[in-house]
Amino acid sequence: MANFIALVAKHGTNVWYSEPLASFLPEDFVYEPTGECQPDDFEKEFDILDVWFDSGASHQAVLEQDPRLSYPADLYLEGSDQHRGWFQSSLLTAIGARGSAPFKAVLTHGFVLDGEGKAMSKSVGNVISPLDLIEEFGADILRLWVASLDYRNDVAISREIIKITADAYRSIRNTLRFQLGNLHDFDYAKDAIAIEQLTPLDRWALHELAQLVPSVTEAYEQYEFHKVYQLVNRFYAVTLSARYHDFCKDRLYTMRADSEDRRSAQTVIYHMFHTLNRLLAPILVFTSDEAHRYSQGDGDFTGDPVHLQTWPVIPANWSNEEVAGDVERLLDLRDQVNEKLEQLRGAKVIGKSIDGRVVIAADRDNPLLAICQRYREFLPELFIVSQVVLQESAGADLQVVATKAEGVRCPRCWRWVESLVQTPAGEVCERCADALALFNN
Repeated sequence: MANFIALVAKHGTNVWYSEPLASFLPEDFVYEPTGECQPDDFEKEFDILDVWFDSGASHQAVLEQDPRLSYPADLYLEGSDQHRGWFQSSLLTAIGARGSAPFKAVLTHGFVLDGEGKAMSKSVGNVISPLDLIEEFGADILRLWVASLDYRNDVAISREIIKITADAYRSIRNTLRFQLGNLHDFDYAKDAIAIEQLTPLDRWALHELAQLVPSVTEAYEQYEFHKVYQLVNRFYAVTLSARYHDFCKDRLYTMRADSEDRRSAQTVIYHMFHTLNRLLAPILVFTSDEAHRYSQGDGDFTGDPVHLQTWPVIPANWSNEEVAGDVERLLDLRDQVNEKLEQLRGAKVIGKSIDGRVVIAADRDNPLLAICQRYREFLPELFIVSQVVLQESAGADLQVVATKAEGVRCPRCWRWVESLVQTPAGEVCERCADALALFNN
């Protein structure tokens, strides 16, 4: 055996096939039954001893020989059929030779089936090539589809299934574009607002982001990529698109460009973009890289590609349980307001919600009314209406009444106000006049 090892070390494993049998018998070898040794007394065996033994010894042949690797391996990854195959033979050989497992963790996956849940077969003709899907949809959409599934089970794939994932991808991409578009004039070093000075709605959004990052990080660490997808996709679809981005558009689009309220929203969007883009980078590798190269960030976010950035670490002051709790109560109230506004739209009393006026009335001791009074200034933005009136009504439960807004409509921001003022650009509300004055100057 030592002679064979020396030959393999010098010539490689193919020496078994290229050299005559006599080469493997050392000069001092003695064939015990006769006391003599002739090469003709033996014959080479060309059958594989055990394929699982060969692959199971890869931890010694690969991990311990390659200086770029380490023993034991961080992870062994294979299909569920390898519990009795590679995983098992690797474990047995390593325990026998080293007394310990050759891996720190084992990750197993199911198999890909066709859209009807049948095994793919060339003879059946139901094989779907990943390369064909990448050519049609792009690699990131295929990667997002993989991440959206619990890969520990068998999964079905078809073009129709991928198209559903493509819709989710477009939603994420459009959100990235929205954020980048609204950061075009934002220089973090000069324009950022201190966390403590952000508006309550911005503090709420930043708090939500602070809660997301640890959950996503834990899911990655547990290799539960479907949870990453669920958490991030819901954040994009609900927290951002349906809520935060929707009710801060008025500030972003119509307020004075350098106003504190607009810079407050941009500060949060800046943190949102760079944090979420890094959370998505392991999955949407090309999209995250592209978005990062379009970003106008500074400091830690320029120079190195997104894939060389550090993982997001959330500052303690991003979390604010008190403000977050209050805003969540107001968001529940927003659902009631939307019901009333939808009734007005159905009756064609108003067109968009900005055409509405909302009256909220309750007993003075009602805790929700107290929250409304505390955030009175921000309620029109939260409800996306022109006017919000708060009233105390002794002994009454909280009631919401929606009507058409009063006054005149500003042609620039579409809000209904008491009166308009004259500017070189025409008659607008006072807030829009202030915004236009920045450009006129």
